[in-house]
Amino acid sequence: MTMVNIRNEIGATFKMRTFKADGITTKETSEFHNIVLDTGLQRMGVGAWANVCRVGTGSSTPVVSQTQLDSTLATATTLQNSAYSMNTTTKPYYYSIQHTFRFGEGAAAGNLTEVGLGWTQTGQNPCWNRALIKDANGNPTTLTVLSDEFLDVTTDIRFYPSEYITGSFDFKNKLGDVISSHTVNGYVHMIIPSNGTNVGVNISSVNLYSNAALVESPTANMTGSNLGAASGGNITNTLIAPTTLRAAAKFVLTQGNGICSGILVNLQGWHRPNGAPATFYKALIDPPITKTNEMEITWTIDLTWGRYVT
Repeated sequence: MTMVNIRNEIGATFKMRTFKADGITTKETSEFHNIVLDTGLQRMGVGAWANVCRVGTGSSTPVVSQTQLDSTLATATTLQNSAYSMNTTTKPYYYSIQHTFRFGEGAAAGNLTEVGLGWTQTGQNPCWNRALIKDANGNPTTLTVLSDEFLDVTTDIRFYPSEYITGSFDFKNKLGDVISSHTVNGYVHMIIPSNGTNVGVNISSVNLYSNAALVESPTANMTGSNLGAASGGNITNTLIAPTTLRAAAKFVLTQGNGICSGILVNLQGWHRPNGAPATFYKALIDPPITKTNEMEITWTIDLTWGRYVT
C-alpha cells in the first residue's frame, strides 16, 4: 500500500437583484461573502450539495455550526444562467462556477435578510453555506422583494486546488514489511471547468507512468509512458472522516507493470460532473517503484477539503 495526500479549499460569494416583468432592475446588492458551513463541507463527500438556493428572514450572525437558514422564506432550483471558468495565470489558482438562481414573480416576496445554497432533503432545508445580505459597505441590510418582482441570486463558487503536493511513504509487502521508502512531489493540472455541484466528490482514476516528467504549470500534463490505469471497479472511495475521502486504487497482476516514476490522480465532483475531466494531480515518485506481473499494488489517496480563508 502507498499513500498520496491531496487538499482542496472552497468558498463562494453572492449578488442579488430584483426586477419587474419588463426585466428592468429595481434593486441590486454588491457582491458579498458567506460562510461555508460544517455540514455543507461534510455533504460534499456524499452527494449534491449546491443545487438549490434559499432566501430567508433571519438575522443571526452566521457561524460554521449552523445547518440551515434561521427562517427560510423561499427556495429556488431554476438556473437562469451558468458559466464556468478557471484562473491558471495568477495565484491562487481556482475554478469558478457561476450560477444564477431565479425566483419567480412574487415567489420571494418579503423582507429578505439571509441567503444560502443547499440541497433537497425531505422535510428539511439544509444549507451548504449561509450569509446575511450585505450592502456596499459590508453591513447587514434588508432586501425587500415586492409581489410583482422577480429575484435573481448569482453565486460564484470557487475551488482552490492545492498547487503542490508533497509527501513520503513506505512501500510494504502484504505482511507489512517495508520494502523501500519513497517521496512524492507533484503539481496541480487544471483543464476543462464544469459543474459538479450535483454529485459528491470521489477519485475516478489513477494512472501510472514510466519515464515520468512534469513542469510546475497548472495547464501542462505529465509526460512519459502510460503503464496503465485503475478506475471504476478497481477504485474504492470511502469517507473516513466528514471531510476526508480515501480512495484505494488497486492494480492487479496484469496492470501497471514496469518501472513507475509518476502518478496522475483524477478527481470527480465539486467542479466536474460524472465522466467529465477537470482536475488532475501529477506527481513524481523517487525512487521509482518496479512492479511485475507477480505483484498487486494498492495506491491509497487521501483527499481532504475545507473552507477557503482569504
